[in-house]
Amino acid sequence: MMETIVKGVQFMTEEERLAKMASRIRELRSKKGITQLEMAKRLGRSQSAYGAWESGERFPPADVMPDLVEKLDTSFDYLYSRSNDPHPKSEQELILKAEEKTLLKLLNITESEADILGRERLNTLFNFYRFQLNEALNEFNNSEKKKDEQ
Repeated sequence: MMETIVKGVQFMTEEERLAKMASRIRELRSKKGITQLEMAKRLGRSQSAYGAWESGERFPPADVMPDLVEKLDTSFDYLYSRSNDPHPKSEQELILKAEEKTLLKLLNITESEADILGRERLNTLFNFYRFQLNEALNEFNNSEKKKDEQ
C-alpha cells in the first residue's frame, strides 16, 4: 500500500482506500463472530454483494453505510481510513449503548428483531423508557420529600 503523508495528513489512492476499508470491514465482522451471510442478511443485501465489499471489489453503497457502521460498532472515519480508532465513542455514548442493550435483553428483543424494528422505533422505545423512569423517579422523590416535611 503506497501512502503519502504530508504534514500529518494521510493521502491514499482510491484502490488503497478500498483495500483498507475491505480489510477493516472483514476484521470487525470477524471479531463479532458473524458470518458474511449473517451480516449480509442484517444489512438486507446479498452475500455476493457483501462479499464484494470485504474482498475490495467495490465500496459499499452510501445508503448502506449508516447500517454497516452501526452493525460493526465503528465510525465512518475508521472505515474511510480517516481514523485508526475503530470505536471512538464518548463515555456517554457507551453508557447509552449499554443501557439500550440491557433494555433489549429485559424486553426479550433479539438482535434480529431489533433490526426489524429499526433505529427510529428503537429510539422511540428507549425514549419512552427514559421518560417513564424519570416520571417514576420524580414521583418517588416528591413522596420522600413530603415524608421528610411531616
